Amino acid sequence: MIFAAQWPAPAVLPRLLRHRDPACCLASTGSAVTPWPGLQAVGPPADPGINAAHPSPKGIVVTLYYIAIYHNTDSQFRPYQPHHALTKVISHRRHLPAATTPEQIAGWAFHLFNADLGDLQASRGKTDADELDFLLACTYRLLHLRSLSVGDVVAVTTAECTTWLACDPIGWRRIAIPQHRTGTALSAATVYDHLRHGDDE
Repeated sequence: MIFAAQWPAPAVLPRLLRHRDPACCLASTGSAVTPWPGLQAVGPPADPGINAAHPSPKGIVVTLYYIAIYHNTDSQFRPYQPHHALTKVISHRRHLPAATTPEQIAGWAFHLFNADLGDLQASRGKTDADELDFLLACTYRLLHLRSLSVGDVVAVTTAECTTWLACDPIGWRRIAIPQHRTGTALSAATVYDHLRHGDDE
């Protein structure tokens, strides 16, 4: 897959979002994703649901984001269209700084679900976020999921709203709520089902 966009210098981006492929780490305007401070997990919420922003132990205002990945089963790696069918393949909850944009989160997801596990392993232990990233990427691959690609969709939910983002050849495109959706969130049942039937796939 070839992309024409120029990837910004590493210093421009927080380390968690850097990766080799610029395809989906630029905002839909084509401008570079801007960094934000303190990108890391800050512990589980008191309420497992989506909650409002609150200060972290380090004084950074954070909010809980629910991130869902949808694979496009119709596009054959072409840009998403409203008639395409989507299936939810994995989901994740994480506290992030409240100013984090959906495009930044989508760029992080693209990196995580395309990066080499060896590269992610090399960063384990440096921050809580690096450890979580490695384990989430391992889960994704153990479920035999393909790379996050053009035509796929990322949904980012906070207490206020859900933003739907389609992965285009360059950048992310905000879209209306897709109407043709299947699949379920990551759960214990998902994993047990895969363990029972994964060898048959």
